[in-house]
Amino acid sequence: MSPASKLLYYLIDSPTFEIPAPTVPSQNSEDTTSVLPALAVGSPIQLLRTLVVDPNPVSVSAILSLLAGRGHDFAHCSSFAAAAEVINTAMPDCVMVRLNHQTAPDAAELVRFVRSRSLPCLITAVTDGDENPARVEAWVKRGFDEFMIDPSRSGEDAAMARLAIAEHSILRRRDREHVDMEAVRHSRRYEEIFHRSPEGNLVISARDGLILEANVAAETTLGFTRGEMLQRYLSLVLPDLFDRDDYDPRVLSVSDTMHIAEVRHRRPDSTCVWMDVLVTRIPWTPGQALLLKFHDVSAIKGRETRRLHEARMDTASRVMAGAARELGDSLTALRGHLELLTRQPAPRQETRDLLLSAQQSCDAAEGLARKLSRLARAPHGSDLRKRPMHLKQSLEKAVPFALLQTQSRPVIHLPEDLWVVEADEAAIEDLATRIAQNAADAMAANGTLFVDAQNVYEPTAVVGVASSVLLRFRDQGHGIPAEHLGRVFDPWFSTRQGREGMGLTLAAAIVRAHGGHIEIDSNGQGTTVSIWLPVNPALVSGAPGRIAALPDTAALPKMPSRQKQRRPRVLFMDDEAPIRNVLKKILTAHGYDVHCTADGLEAIDAWRRARDFGSPFDLILVDLDVRGGMGGQETVARLRGEFPGLRALLTTGYIDDQLMETYRDHGFLGVIPKPFHLDKLVQAIGRIVGIKVED
Repeated sequence: MSPASKLLYYLIDSPTFEIPAPTVPSQNSEDTTSVLPALAVGSPIQLLRTLVVDPNPVSVSAILSLLAGRGHDFAHCSSFAAAAEVINTAMPDCVMVRLNHQTAPDAAELVRFVRSRSLPCLITAVTDGDENPARVEAWVKRGFDEFMIDPSRSGEDAAMARLAIAEHSILRRRDREHVDMEAVRHSRRYEEIFHRSPEGNLVISARDGLILEANVAAETTLGFTRGEMLQRYLSLVLPDLFDRDDYDPRVLSVSDTMHIAEVRHRRPDSTCVWMDVLVTRIPWTPGQALLLKFHDVSAIKGRETRRLHEARMDTASRVMAGAARELGDSLTALRGHLELLTRQPAPRQETRDLLLSAQQSCDAAEGLARKLSRLARAPHGSDLRKRPMHLKQSLEKAVPFALLQTQSRPVIHLPEDLWVVEADEAAIEDLATRIAQNAADAMAANGTLFVDAQNVYEPTAVVGVASSVLLRFRDQGHGIPAEHLGRVFDPWFSTRQGREGMGLTLAAAIVRAHGGHIEIDSNGQGTTVSIWLPVNPALVSGAPGRIAALPDTAALPKMPSRQKQRRPRVLFMDDEAPIRNVLKKILTAHGYDVHCTADGLEAIDAWRRARDFGSPFDLILVDLDVRGGMGGQETVARLRGEFPGLRALLTTGYIDDQLMETYRDHGFLGVIPKPFHLDKLVQAIGRIVGIKVED
């Protein structure tokens, strides 16, 4: 065997093969215009199609005769340029190229042409005789697959054997391509199923816990993009799952799957979801991996939590209603007996003091009874006066006013097109006040309370109606521990010592009475209270899937003056706490918003903060003399320097003071001597403020 034949022998995959039986040759053509018939895409090829590129007619005749005897469908081209056109028109299974020192450059160019297009055809070089092994190796590197000697020189038997080897290589290559295509097709099919699955899927390395693959549902549920999750440790993406005691991959060595229920996950945007996770061990090159399948059960868990909480609150409401009624009856009898005792002739001073203490305790007990009664009625909304109202106006007034006595500041972003809701304005303002005060208690000095809102049209899992307004109150406090989040709305529950813990309970009752929903979430760096208030469909117009327009304000039903006009705001400064308390109660009962301070410095600070918050006072009422602090005269003088339009009233117990005559020179609109008659004081304030307020 020649060196070239030995080299060609080892180029093939196997030295043993079967020569296919000859078939009837198809119609062939020997001119350069002949082309191979095109095959339908995906149809099985029964015949081998061969293109012969040879300018020598003698060798061409021998090769074509040999191909006809083997049952090939063939075509012939005399030039390499014509061969390129044929290859572009119909892709052959084999290209037989004349290769010698004259045709080598054109043959090499044709090989580059075929390989550049990644055409799956076998290129066979037809040589004049035995070639030098070095030259054969060089041609193999150029891209030739098989070699055969010109049949007109080597004899028909030798050429037939080489052709059989080429046929066998083509058939095996075709089988491999078919297997590869099927593998790719199956791989793409399962890859599409993986990525389009409605459940979140993660593939985790069983050895080191790295995330190897993630689908679209995993991105949506977890809040990370696929690029952010790949090659990251599971403990960084799902720390709550990784820290669970029941998450132990070693269990999978004796069990096929592992189910972990209600895994809490916090997304990067600080929202929380609850998931059920199913872990399965799967083969994954190299080694094995864990497949985590999880789906969001937040809506189910939320409904179950709300159902249990509402059932608990309903039971508590019934108990509180009965307790308030019994307590009220007992207090009525107790107060009556105390009144009779106070009317007894000339009791001793010690007895009078004891009776006064008993009456004060009775007042506190009556306040508790009223609070219990209100809490019992709130979930049912029996005492609400619902009217169409603009949340923007009420919130911009109530939130800053609730923070006046604190060091916190509000940042309010409410859109102008916020929908009109049907609600009790006083209850909504009370709701905002309670949440704002609760946030201020949780924040350190100079904390910020962020308030925003948006219209929500799509039906949600938390509100059973399509249209609602979502309010969010987000503070910068220390947050709420995860173990306490489920109890924050329970009556008298509080994490702060000395607090009654009724603020959020009453806020939740107000929301439920309006048919809405309230949620609270905390990440250890602040707390977010989310409130959904349903919108009356009659006040919202629009097709499903589109944001409805804000109703025309002029078309809304007319509201009483208290609802239509804002409540006047009064700042009262007096160093006597009993006077501040009684005056605040009287003015509040007459429709005023009242803020009290003990000295002038506090009053100046409160006036400035109210201006900064966008809810200024209409009037300041000051006492002339303050023990150990700034008095009313200096207070008003300082404020008038900053606010020339200040309206002020003076109260004083010194009836002989010269200010009684020259009060206008010092910026006061009037002087009310002590002890003053409360009804006259209310009338005087009403005349100065100039806003009529109904009783």
